[in-house]
Amino acid sequence: MTTAHHVADRPSEPGARSAQDVGPSDARDAVGAATALLDAYEPGRARFFASPTRTLLAHGVRAEVPHGDAPLAERVTRTLDAELLAGNPAPVVVGAVPFDHTAPAALAVPESLRWAPPLAQDPLIALPAAAPPPPAGTSGPCPSPACTARPSPRPYAACAAASSARSSSPAACG
Repeated sequence: MTTAHHVADRPSEPGARSAQDVGPSDARDAVGAATALLDAYEPGRARFFASPTRTLLAHGVRAEVPHGDAPLAERVTRTLDAELLAGNPAPVVVGAVPFDHTAPAALAVPESLRWAPPLAQDPLIALPAAAPPPPAGTSGPCPSPACTARPSPRPYAACAAASSARSSSPAACG
């Protein structure tokens, strides 16, 4: 996999200064900083990335890496160069590159970017997660008896039997 980045123009370590960081630098290294990014993630509204070296949370789109016939690394480099010229002191590209090289990548320079140490180094990650909100349209826990924390093995067994018999009976897996 080819990557393109401006080593001299943006920080290479999570603790390095960046205009895209939010909050004071000591907040990035505080206990719970990585967990706070995970808690702040909103599917469809943000991009979250966790690696063995850092945790990132990006919001908004400042610029998109264009699709085209040029190699991806070249298009990323042009996007980062344009961002530097536009006054972004530390542009970063985030997004996804599909395994299918014929499918388009979804890459962008975010409006805001927060980073923290790796989740694995955050002691708060070991705490139990908050209970999920009740299903839409209800005011409490799931009202249906089918919603249980531990499903009965009978529906699973019926589904497995139907599958092994190559049955297409929807009632067996419903």
